[in-house]
Amino acid sequence: MSQRVLVNGWGQSMEPMDEQLSLGSHGDTLVLTLDAQIQHFAETALARQVEALHAKGGICVAMDPKSGDILAAASYPSFIPDDPKTRQGEAMRNRAVLDAHQPGSVMKIFTYATALELNLISPTATIDCEGGRYSFSDGRSRRSVSDSHPLGIVTYREAFAESSNIAAVKIGMDIPPEAFWAKLVQLGLTNPAGLNFPGERAGHLTPLPWSFFTRTSVPFGYEIEMNAIQLTACAAAVANGGVKMKPRLVDRIISPEGVVVERFKPKSEGQMFAPLTCQIMMELMEAVVEEGTGKGRAEVEGYRVAGKTGTMRKLPAEPPRYVASFLGILPVSDPQLAIFCSIDEPIAENERFYGGSAAAPVFREVAEQAARLLGIPPDQPSQRPQFAEDFALEPVTIEEPDAQNEMSAAGEAAVCRMPDLSSMTMREVKEALSEALRATPSIRVNSRFYGSGEVVRQDPPPDTPLRDRQEISVQFASGT
Repeated sequence: MSQRVLVNGWGQSMEPMDEQLSLGSHGDTLVLTLDAQIQHFAETALARQVEALHAKGGICVAMDPKSGDILAAASYPSFIPDDPKTRQGEAMRNRAVLDAHQPGSVMKIFTYATALELNLISPTATIDCEGGRYSFSDGRSRRSVSDSHPLGIVTYREAFAESSNIAAVKIGMDIPPEAFWAKLVQLGLTNPAGLNFPGERAGHLTPLPWSFFTRTSVPFGYEIEMNAIQLTACAAAVANGGVKMKPRLVDRIISPEGVVVERFKPKSEGQMFAPLTCQIMMELMEAVVEEGTGKGRAEVEGYRVAGKTGTMRKLPAEPPRYVASFLGILPVSDPQLAIFCSIDEPIAENERFYGGSAAAPVFREVAEQAARLLGIPPDQPSQRPQFAEDFALEPVTIEEPDAQNEMSAAGEAAVCRMPDLSSMTMREVKEALSEALRATPSIRVNSRFYGSGEVVRQDPPPDTPLRDRQEISVQFASGT
């Protein structure tokens, strides 16, 4: 009687094989939220800037603030799957998930927002930035804090736009440590982002009670760590009226037979800040781009952009080494993109290591291309005509159909009809609209989304013929 057994590379028998053998089969398919083109934009722009600045590496994350969908998660250096020579060392790490860093001045978004929640500051009130250098003391210890852009007595708006460390620490010292710590815990900085990604790093926040040194460090981004996904999601909450959406990387799982095994819907993690606080913060962040540390580097033609620069010095380090970063949101009037970029150890000369100089240009390049790809309407009136022409949104008068009209297979003018969007997620809505419009490229629509979750209302109704330049509004569950 013979028996089949497994053998190893030396021909030695291992355990007997069962008589019932299972044939190999195709596994399930993961459908990700990543947009392949935006991912490509991010990888290309990031690689170019890292190489140009002779930096150690970089990260670029793009997210939809309303759904939490991760549209891009680029890391450099990277690797080519079929090239063994590239699969080594740092190239094998997805820095956006696996690396946690101190955020530097990007942290000031949350310092100011927390102070606004407690009615401790007002954008038009003034604060003394002490000419660029100030010594803080609690009666027992002293610590000197300096600014790279010296300021005197200015409004809180100006202090934020110019990224004053002194102003941030003064604000932070006025916030009760227990309240500050609780807000940062509520934002989720002490937990992983929840992507179920192997090796995902949780953030780090010094537990209470805080020392004098911690209280003077956290307000401008030291003694606190978070990964790029966490940071982007928290800033996206400000763009989303204070509602933080759980970062979403997997949209659904599909079986080999094409059946949806599981669907991962957008999920709110709660109201982090009041809507009014977020409105004020968006105005402060817009000032960063228009007149502050992001001016001339982070603007995106046709759009109002809100942002925050960050320059974190690695300690101890001699000569100095930095991580430059920029967090940008657009358009301000209806935020649809939150993009975070960081450059690890850019060349430290000619001020090229600052967040505005090193990271903001990556944001601008990715944002410009992503906004056009997604068809995001511009919100700067002076730029609307030129942008509208690019998207064929200029008014067109058609008196009679003629031979140049789009024709269907039956010889009639093609008609684009509004799809039924009932119970769809935001991503599915975008896919359905794109599919409906594909057959009639001469028709463009202006879509507006409200809320998050699943569709509960749409206008116009399903099967309505769509005309060029028609307004489409879609209401999702959480906004009702």
